[in-house]
Amino acid sequence: MNNQEESGKQSASELAELERTWMSHELHDGLMQWIVGAKMQSESLYARSMDGKPPTADQLQYLCTLLSRAVLEGRRLMAGLRPPELDESDWHVALTHWADIARTGGQAVVEFNLDPATRTIPDATQRCIYRIVQEAVGNALRHAKAEKVQVDANFVGDELVVSIEDNGSGFDKASVGADRYGLKGIHERASLIEGSASITSQIGSGTRVEVRLPR
Repeated sequence: MNNQEESGKQSASELAELERTWMSHELHDGLMQWIVGAKMQSESLYARSMDGKPPTADQLQYLCTLLSRAVLEGRRLMAGLRPPELDESDWHVALTHWADIARTGGQAVVEFNLDPATRTIPDATQRCIYRIVQEAVGNALRHAKAEKVQVDANFVGDELVVSIEDNGSGFDKASVGADRYGLKGIHERASLIEGSASITSQIGSGTRVEVRLPR
């Protein structure tokens, strides 16, 4: 086998691995987020019904919204498209709309401070940031039981810096492990477009995720 053939096989293998990584993250950060949300809402409604409290129209509508988003995500994955929310509006609006849905029924506050200049970042960067913020905010609301989450985005020199900070329960990175899928996915998503991510947390003191990407 000559060097050209060997190089071609290596490139094909690397491309296949990138595609597998992309798909696994899309399933975890996209489709599964909506399915898990629908499952939690269903369990909540079931528990209420066992106490003799029938679900309200708003609660059922919220469940329908979660399932509808899951269907859209499934269709998008089959077509190999970007998140449908990013087709409907820019990533600033898409994120705030997603956060409104994600925290429905809860008392948590999700605040955004997004520099308007960051609206026009490349599509690949938009997809990356959208998914990372989804994962970080979702973790804060579902697992850390945060009451407040702050999301900031601005340009610092030749980098786009995005931070997600919450006042939730926090966690011990040593006990959780670096291979926890959501945390690993944040790092991998950033590295796919030549960026980096850092995650700092302490039990009882919340969590901060910071992502730096090429401008």
